[in-house]
Amino acid sequence: MILWFFDSGLGGKIVMEDFQRRFPEIPMILEMDREHCPFGDLSHDEICEYTRIGVQKLFDRGADIVILACNTASVHALRLLQQEIFPDRYILGVMIPWAEKIVEKWYKKVGVLATEATVRTRAYKERVKILDDSIIVEEVGAPWLVPLIEAGITEWDQIEKLLDEYLKQFSPDIEAIVLACTHFPIVKMSIQKIWKKLHNREISLIDPGKESAEKFAIWMERHGMKIGEIHHFEEYLHALADHEDMKNREKLNPRERILVNAGVRLNWMGDFLANPAITYEKSEIPVNEILFTGTDPEWNAILIEQCERSPEKFQVHIQNDETIRKKFTEEASFGDEAILVRGPYEKGKYRVIDGMHRFVGAVIEKRETITAYVPINEHEHLPICEAHIVYDIIRGFQRHARDEQGKIELYYALKLLVRTYENVRELLKTRFCFSYIADDEVQAIIRKVLEEIEIQRDINTRMNVKAKILPKK
Repeated sequence: MILWFFDSGLGGKIVMEDFQRRFPEIPMILEMDREHCPFGDLSHDEICEYTRIGVQKLFDRGADIVILACNTASVHALRLLQQEIFPDRYILGVMIPWAEKIVEKWYKKVGVLATEATVRTRAYKERVKILDDSIIVEEVGAPWLVPLIEAGITEWDQIEKLLDEYLKQFSPDIEAIVLACTHFPIVKMSIQKIWKKLHNREISLIDPGKESAEKFAIWMERHGMKIGEIHHFEEYLHALADHEDMKNREKLNPRERILVNAGVRLNWMGDFLANPAITYEKSEIPVNEILFTGTDPEWNAILIEQCERSPEKFQVHIQNDETIRKKFTEEASFGDEAILVRGPYEKGKYRVIDGMHRFVGAVIEKRETITAYVPINEHEHLPICEAHIVYDIIRGFQRHARDEQGKIELYYALKLLVRTYENVRELLKTRFCFSYIADDEVQAIIRKVLEEIEIQRDINTRMNVKAKILPKK
């Protein structure tokens, strides 16, 4: 079984990531209707129709469970889909878990920040009233947030001016704010910052994805489903291949398609570090000579976009913003453990490979240096690939892509792995020989890849020899 998520845009990605953290064993696929995004600006009939079309596509592709990872779609279309259009299928929304959370936390007065389309329905007020009619619910529409988030607007001053306008509409004594649009967690740090500026205190924020993931665990128990029974690689491979093929047939070349279709998530750095030939030097490196690298979206918004990867700028930032300082202090890691870096690069700067939380902790503590391991011969080696990666791709071809196009895809995939990983050539020669993969078509493709690699190696050798012989001009 696979979880399929439907949304108009980036909010669905946020929800799916929360589910992935809660259920790492379950394969998941996201479908976004970017053409009609944002749903919050549409009429009730339009929302219902576009949601119906999107969900129908997912069921046509073999979906078992569809989660509407869009609050607007959940409020407007969920009941219609569940009761009238797909009464015998599993379709879940994200609105009810949040309403239940309000009641569970014993709040007496809460705010709901939502799209205009959600506010028009009064859905939160009605749902909470059914559960506990003593709770006061205030709803505020925030029509411009989703378009700005979808457009990738990173000028946080612009976002915060809007939030200031929206948050002023809530009573100052509300106890929590429901982020009633799956896009809004992207700006929750700014929401907290503006609320504190307005009322000199922090506010509890109810996050859509986390609450929905927790409620989904209860839903699975109620329906007698166990995590171990849900994961099935071949089913996932088949569904993901169909899904990506329909979305990206014109965009992806064969090499890219087979990697996407196989569901391969190459942990390049982990495989790189698994190569025993790579050696490291332990050093004390000045903190200000190390740059921040990518991590989760909330951290990236501060460390990379606002502070431009600079520890010095980050120290100034947290000195001027107590909310940000508190957040990073709670989430960072402190201690004397070494981190892993690469470099030095341009201007003598290093970049963090592993240990970002510890590095942020060192910056917050204003340490001058930090212990770090630096690979000193990485340029001489390629990473090590686990054999199951090769096996998964071959099995994907055998079970779901045994045609001329599939042969091309398998050829490009294996060729890419041979060039990318140090040990794949040897794996194909020894581990994936005929005695292990008794498949004439697969073996013919493996032979072709190995022969071409040998020819290329021979050409490279001769060119290197020639370059040494020819006099320099």
